[in-house]
Order: sequence, then structure tokens, then C-alpha cells
Amino acid sequence: MSSVSYNFRVDENLKNQSFEVFKRLGITPAQAIKMFLKEAAETNSLPLRSQAMSNATPKTWAEFFDKYADDYLMKPFHHEELTTRINNLLERTDRQKKYFLRQLLAMKPREVKAENPDEVFLSRV
Repeated sequence: MSSVSYNFRVDENLKNQSFEVFKRLGITPAQAIKMFLKEAAETNSLPLRSQAMSNATPKTWAEFFDKYADDYLMKPFHHEELTTRINNLLERTDRQKKYFLRQLLAMKPREVKAENPDEVFLSRV
């Protein structure tokens, strides 16, 4: 069996907190991710705490999406629905990039008042 390399981005705080848990458990991040992927493949579902997800209310799902996901698709799903959701996500991301780029380009620089650090220090003494 050949192995592949896969890179992804994650919030630095989430990464640090997770790595502390892995360290406490005595496993590497790579081992933890392999465990997650293996469980997902074997169960054909997301390996999340079943109690938390089985008792999920709409508010719980909303909190889950807010923290961890852009979208969720229950299995089994139709290929067309998956394709549509991916395309919508990509289009939304592209619109957001364009919006923020326009906002950035429309910004006017403010006047910057440079002060001599020595004079600032002496005025405080």
C-alpha cells in the first residue's frame, strides 16, 4: 500500500489545543489523523462523539457548523447534490475574495504622524 502526502489549513489555536491532547495521549498528529480517516472509512460516517450527534438539536448542529464545517451532507447522497454544494461553496468563496479585495483597494491611507521615540519617552518622564 502506497502512502500520499496531504496538506490542509487549520486555525493555529485549534492546532495547538489538539496537539496538546495528542501529546497527552502519547500519539503523533499523523497517527491521530490516520485514526480519524480509518474510522471514517470503516463506519462510512464522521467519527464524532455519537452521543453528542445523536442528541443533536438544530442549535447543536448550528454550533457544529459554526465551529467546524461549511456544509454537511448526510450519506447516502446524490452525486449531483454533492457537486452543486461544492460549486456553491467555491462560488461563495470567490465572491468573498472579490468583495474583500474591492474593500481593500477602496481604503484610503490615513495620515501617519511619526514621532521621535526619544521625545515621546522624555515627555512621559
